[in-house]
Amino acid sequence: MKHAPSVFDKMVQLTVIDVEGKRITLRGLEGQLLVEVLAEHSHELGGDQVIGLSPEGRGMLEAHVTVPNEWLALLPPLTDEDRRVLEEIAPYVGRNSRLASHVKLTHALNGFNIALGELRPWKTL
Repeated sequence: MKHAPSVFDKMVQLTVIDVEGKRITLRGLEGQLLVEVLAEHSHELGGDQVIGLSPEGRGMLEAHVTVPNEWLALLPPLTDEDRRVLEEIAPYVGRNSRLASHVKLTHALNGFNIALGELRPWKTL
């Protein structure tokens, strides 16, 4: 007898390496944005040092993550607009940099590893 999918069936586990090099295992749900999972655990991950408001406005949260080569093919490519936003919020942007708000969790990302990048302090006007 087949059972209806449970929350457990939709769970995606990921390992986050914080800015101090500590590994933290987190769980999210398929369809959830990576930035939402990170925000739910911000107290464990460094708070506003790694998760902040997007320069795009509208109260949207953002985080800079670095993705290992073996996971890049499962993510959308970095667009010119993504690079522009990353360059505004992060002191270093590499080819493996991604915006956490543009990474949607899928079953294929179960076991996903990412490293958090620091955010630039806000500039005063």
